[in-house]
Amino acid sequence: MCNRFIIFFLLFFSIRLQADVYHNIRGFYGLRASGMGGAFTAISDDPSGAVYNPAGLGFMFYKKMTISSIGYQEGLKTITKINGYDRDYNIKSSGFSPNFIGSSVSFGKLKFSVSVLSPTTDNYDQSDQLYSPINVPYVSHINFDFMENNSIYQFGPTLAYLINEKFSIGATLLGFLDTMRNSQKLMIREKSGHYLNHRIDLRRETKGVKPILGFQYMPSHKWSFGVSIQNTFVTNQQIRYFEVNTNQDMYSERLLNVIDQSDTKYGELLGNPNPNERIPQNLYFTGKNSWGGGFPKTHEIRLGVARFISNKFLMVFDTIYTSGYRAKKDLFRYDPFSNILIYQGNEYTDLHFVPTLNFSMGMEYFITPKIAIRLGHFTNNANSKEISWKDYTIDKEIYDNVVRNGQIAFAANDGIVIYNIAKVHPPNRNEHVNLKGFSFGMSWETDTSALGITYVYEKGIGHMGVGFFPWTEMIFQESKVYFTSTIRN
Repeated sequence: MCNRFIIFFLLFFSIRLQADVYHNIRGFYGLRASGMGGAFTAISDDPSGAVYNPAGLGFMFYKKMTISSIGYQEGLKTITKINGYDRDYNIKSSGFSPNFIGSSVSFGKLKFSVSVLSPTTDNYDQSDQLYSPINVPYVSHINFDFMENNSIYQFGPTLAYLINEKFSIGATLLGFLDTMRNSQKLMIREKSGHYLNHRIDLRRETKGVKPILGFQYMPSHKWSFGVSIQNTFVTNQQIRYFEVNTNQDMYSERLLNVIDQSDTKYGELLGNPNPNERIPQNLYFTGKNSWGGGFPKTHEIRLGVARFISNKFLMVFDTIYTSGYRAKKDLFRYDPFSNILIYQGNEYTDLHFVPTLNFSMGMEYFITPKIAIRLGHFTNNANSKEISWKDYTIDKEIYDNVVRNGQIAFAANDGIVIYNIAKVHPPNRNEHVNLKGFSFGMSWETDTSALGITYVYEKGIGHMGVGFFPWTEMIFQESKVYFTSTIRN
């Protein structure tokens, strides 16, 4: 049916197709850390160490040091052969922005640093048109426009203290500003003349703080060990969400228009024909829908070890654990005029993050006293729940044939109660791709300055749930280039 096709596109081209919030490692900072795949917890002896392990600054040999870098990134997500779709669908992003600026000053055993950093900047801007799709013969054409801008800025001071020649402690307090703007327009026209227009506009701004506490221990000039702990606290968040759905529908199902002051949602489809007969044309709902639009409050633990093989050769290894996060709340929406209640479940499903464990390793080698090369390898596992093809197929059959559209609608006294069964609804966080990457960097270094360039590439093959159509393969790849300069004395 056409409604199934419409629902497919509304779910696929929805707010869930935003920037890469499915991975916890969003970027690297500093000349040495980026070149070694982010394995820097046991070193961290320059201003970029404020992010990896602030205690490492206690071992900084220079009185002053300043690092600045800019980065360019390109990302590509490829969803392959969607439900017999006659071509792959590509989602492209790019961004160019200052990546890190940090300056450190030494006061004997006490080190002070200030950092400003931007982990990543995503820019999506694309327009797609499809005429007479082969798997849906009654559709004449589809137009889709998608634009999204995401940016994260973090800034704050660092203090480190060298307790003795082997042990140092440090702390960083980063304030952050996370902004996102998402705009989508979808138009589906059938050959019969029926059509659907769908528009979404989302703006979100989140402010908070991220404290980082670190320790570093060097038992000898050959070995170094580091650990750091960081947490995320949200202090302020503003969300504006606007959605409009215009449908000229020739079928029996009725579209339920839903709106409230804080969360706006149009186009909730009711599957039970009997309650539908009692639903008026215009409804006004108060309450919350299942999309929270919030920010995950996770914590991260990094463990690192470094081996100084010689004065030219260094090997490093990091383990990074990032916690999961879930926001629990019973979610109701209610129209007091028509006495209709919708129960959305007890969780903001777009804020369901699973824990991740990642590893990074790298090496640094000075070919000459002034030329250094760095290599790194790292993992970047998805923080979304993995869904097997078997589970996805079973849930789809329940959704289609047992509980129509994943809802139970029944009359209760003088009103109507609609229950959304969370188990058989498509997951909001519907991408799962584990990434592996490598980095390569070269630099020219003297006693007072350094210039370098680093290339980082990561790729993975996983899956994406596109509505309740079959489990679909997804390929994710991203490239980053960092240009970094360092001044020290």
